[in-house]
Amino acid sequence: MPKNIFSHPYDLITPDGKSTKTKFISKNEVETVVLIEKISPYFKGFDIDPHLVQFNIKSTFAQLGVDGRGISYEFSPKLGTAEVLVKLKAFNPIGEKLLSLFSDGIYIGKLFAADDRRRVRHAEYLHRLLGKSDENGNPLLVIGEGYKTEQIIEQIEKNRTIVRIPLQSGIWVYDQAVYGFLETIIKGLKQPDTHFRSSLFLHQIQQAGPRKIPPNGMLLVKTMNMSIRTLYARVVHEELPKGYFHASADIIEPQRKTGDIFEFHGTSDEEITHIPLEFYTLEPYREYFFFSDRDLLRECLDDPESLFQAFDTAPEKEAATFIVKGEHLVKLTLEDWLLSDLPTEGNLIVPPLDRKDKAVLSNFIKSQAIYTIVKAMQEGNITSEGVVLTNYLPAPLLKSFLLNERVTRCLKAIYFKIPSPRHGDYFSHDDRTMLVDLAKASVDVFWVDFTSHLLLKYVLRSDKDFGMFVPVHKEKDFRKATFFGIYGSRLYESDYREEFKLLFKGLMQMQKELNHDQLNPETAIAVSTGGGPGVMSMGNQIASELDLLSCGHAVDFRKPHETDEEEEPMNPYIQAKMTYRLEQLIIRQSEFGLDFPILCQGGVGTDFEHSLELLRTQVGNRPPAPVLLFGPSEYWHEKITPIYKINRKMGTIRGSEWVSNVFFCVQNHKQALAIYYKYFTNRLSLGPNFPPADDGFITINGDA
Repeated sequence: MPKNIFSHPYDLITPDGKSTKTKFISKNEVETVVLIEKISPYFKGFDIDPHLVQFNIKSTFAQLGVDGRGISYEFSPKLGTAEVLVKLKAFNPIGEKLLSLFSDGIYIGKLFAADDRRRVRHAEYLHRLLGKSDENGNPLLVIGEGYKTEQIIEQIEKNRTIVRIPLQSGIWVYDQAVYGFLETIIKGLKQPDTHFRSSLFLHQIQQAGPRKIPPNGMLLVKTMNMSIRTLYARVVHEELPKGYFHASADIIEPQRKTGDIFEFHGTSDEEITHIPLEFYTLEPYREYFFFSDRDLLRECLDDPESLFQAFDTAPEKEAATFIVKGEHLVKLTLEDWLLSDLPTEGNLIVPPLDRKDKAVLSNFIKSQAIYTIVKAMQEGNITSEGVVLTNYLPAPLLKSFLLNERVTRCLKAIYFKIPSPRHGDYFSHDDRTMLVDLAKASVDVFWVDFTSHLLLKYVLRSDKDFGMFVPVHKEKDFRKATFFGIYGSRLYESDYREEFKLLFKGLMQMQKELNHDQLNPETAIAVSTGGGPGVMSMGNQIASELDLLSCGHAVDFRKPHETDEEEEPMNPYIQAKMTYRLEQLIIRQSEFGLDFPILCQGGVGTDFEHSLELLRTQVGNRPPAPVLLFGPSEYWHEKITPIYKINRKMGTIRGSEWVSNVFFCVQNHKQALAIYYKYFTNRLSLGPNFPPADDGFITINGDA
């Protein structure tokens, strides 16, 4: 299974550690070794200067008058542990009583890694957060609520931004009943993740008076409600009034909404009015950041070369990575990819018939690298919007995960390098169904195609449930383009290459002059073929030379047991494309969706394509429009006329004989353009209101 880098929130902080080897120095001082276990391997404290790692005592101790300072630190990254020698000191009678009850096994505090790379440097970052909320409408950052007098100060010389947050008036003290609660607190703190904030609040009493440190005591003050969802906040000690020392419980963890209490000891006659805080960002994927706010990322994704370079860092095996920042994309390394060894898809039985089949299916799904990413989105461990890079298009078995509401909220796009680990550049029917569903869910899918060195986006045809991978700069053209298609043999190139080039040049000139729904200056012309060699290659090459959108529907003609044999190459002139495996040959023909087919000489495949266009017109799948038969009329008479005449004689096409009048045999571009001009100016006689053609098609002689 791939490693799960998203399962250990958060990387700047450890779990709470418990006291061991406790030693009592005096009634108000204790030394203890704090053992911290199950530290994430991604904890930044393992990588940065140890002096930037600090012990952070639980706020329960600090609020009751006990501070704790880390004296020495020992880290064991391989074991995921740390040992910290901590000196505890009580600053008031409640704290002394609490220390008298202290023993081994009490969860006392954690480590915070003050990684300079994650410190918020610019005020603009905070200002952006102040106006943002999560998917439920909860604000990401609220500071100084009620006063609105916080001061955001950018300290350029110190490479940070601080916020001075105003304090509520008065101070907080405890009632006498808190002493009877101390033993319960000690017992509770022998369990991990036990919190007493709300319980302590019941014993706290607000008193009027100056906010000054009392002699031999601890000063407790409060801010108004704050909400710090996507940041760590830390008290900036050097910005405090002279003589003030904040307890080491100086970190406000993310995703808390509270009127935070702050604890001070020391000696000073000065009154404190504000709390100075600096901020550290979470892992980028936990920041609730919107894709629209990631200017650098969007700029990088618009540059195909940055994506090709990013995929150059990927391993050859199945792998994926989640990107939310442009800086991450341009500095991607092999270590950033989640790796996976996929079990063979051929062993799957879908739907599963028994428990064994279910286990095999579950293992296949969970072993995919992208599963780790989408699962983290489902569970709320990824909250930022971003994109996935994956060597292979995700298996359709993951479709339900990809279309999960939480996932589609975070997953803005999928970029893949190869459609299938087993079938290379060819998609299955389930692949294409998944692509349609993702497009409708507004999850963009891109093919970073190393063969053509193009960045292709999956785009649905307007009003159709199928699409193609299209060069990103051609997306708008593709959606509403008029599609001319060239059918013909893959075994040789037609003798009509120059005629076809002149035909499309003429259509381009006609496009500038006419205002037909399908041919006008605002509607692009696309040329679509089967994507192979021969006539198909000729058509795509002409389209490329004339800067028309060149489309190919390529099929892998290898049989399933021949997957190791050499495949028929796609021609190099394709821009937009869709690919099909052999078993989807019929579906492939239906997805051509041509507006104006042109048939050249060809074999069985061309015969099928002629029949398909005949049927599409007969059943109303396409409105009556000219279908050109390019080449000598003798050839088309031998190929088409006998079948048409026997069908008509036997009455098997009774009522639809008229379909023959949409087929026109032409020998040159002038004849073809004449047919099109009449059609686009509504002067071409075709359709059910006009007589059928006796030979199954109409032959155009002369210049029409």
